[in-house]
Amino acid sequence: MSVNPTVDSGMSFRRPHAEETVDGQKMVALKRVLAVYLLGIALIVSVNWVATPLYHDGTENHWTWGILNWFMAVAVILVLVVDTIGKHRFCRREEGDKTITRDYLEVNLASPPP
Repeated sequence: MSVNPTVDSGMSFRRPHAEETVDGQKMVALKRVLAVYLLGIALIVSVNWVATPLYHDGTENHWTWGILNWFMAVAVILVLVVDTIGKHRFCRREEGDKTITRDYLEVNLASPPP
């Protein structure tokens, strides 16, 4: 029978969560800002997608799509950067930490290998 030192002796060998460090708090705040940006772009694009036939005859691209394309390009780049950082951070974990968890599935199914 194995002894769990975190339960039996009160000692803790775990690493602090990201929220417990100052840099982690900044990263959490940055993630929230990026999430709001991505959600806002998704909402604006979806509303414009539905509303475009109401105000445009469809002969050529409307100027609103020319503007939205730049914001969508930034959103795609942000997603790729955040996904790559998460993949590399996960790959640097110790072998014992690589059990099949939600994090493992998110990293390995959502992005190609580095």
